[in-house]
Amino acid sequence: MTRPLLPGSVRAAANRFRSDGTAMFGLIVILVTLIAAVCAPLIGRYDPNATNLDEVMRAPSGSHWLGTDELGRDVFTRLLYGAQTSLTVGLGAVALSVLVGMIIGAVAGYAGGFVDGVMMRLTDIALSIPPLLMGIVFVAILGPSTTSVIIVIAALSWPSFARLVRGEVLRVRGSDYVLASQIAGTRRLRILTGHVLPNIMGPVTVAFGLGIGTAVLTEAGLSFLGLGVRPPQASWGGMVTSALSPEVLQNAKWIWLPPAGMIGLLVLAATFVGDGLLRAVDPRTQS
Repeated sequence: MTRPLLPGSVRAAANRFRSDGTAMFGLIVILVTLIAAVCAPLIGRYDPNATNLDEVMRAPSGSHWLGTDELGRDVFTRLLYGAQTSLTVGLGAVALSVLVGMIIGAVAGYAGGFVDGVMMRLTDIALSIPPLLMGIVFVAILGPSTTSVIIVIAALSWPSFARLVRGEVLRVRGSDYVLASQIAGTRRLRILTGHVLPNIMGPVTVAFGLGIGTAVLTEAGLSFLGLGVRPPQASWGGMVTSALSPEVLQNAKWIWLPPAGMIGLLVLAATFVGDGLLRAVDPRTQS
């Protein structure tokens, strides 16, 4: 279990993170991917959605660095725009799930009793719903889009964040400074926002970092199943779907290998960052 990240230890945690080689590698990969995604209109040489039937499945060349796909679209350009989708979904879904999980977990852990019981039962119900079924329902209601994918992933992820936050709140709730505030007559909302939540941000930050990789992988899986963003919007998972064609799988590996490789690299980078945050926040996890 990680210790609370108190203000006095923030600088020490940052120094430990900077000295962690794998964590810094992961952070650099994420930052480079983010910069490439933001600069996609400047770096990309083609319209990511423009088809060209005269350039179908062309191998990598000087004009098309990563070749073209089965519709003649430039793979490199679509890879850049696909990064926008993956990062938007990854960051957006985790941010939303953390927000919902923190509200439910904090209220449940601090209120206790009946409120805690009801909220945890709701969390159990959410955990019991099959992920694929939830994805189908949300996509059927909202339609395939980036927003619907974010909502689906957040709906799948918030229960784990709620359980984490509840456990941390229960631990911090019994601390001396919280008990002193209660004796002094401080309002419960003030105690929760001023004393409890700031002291659980360490574990939440670690979970946020680890959750990005999971969200990116989930988005790729949903897109692969046809439950992701609406074509022709570029998506790494949607680009990998082209490998379902035996011809593309065997004879045009440049179409699906780059997005598959970027999915794996980004997930690995997010995992490195999450593990680095864990070691920075709690040095006892060092081997």
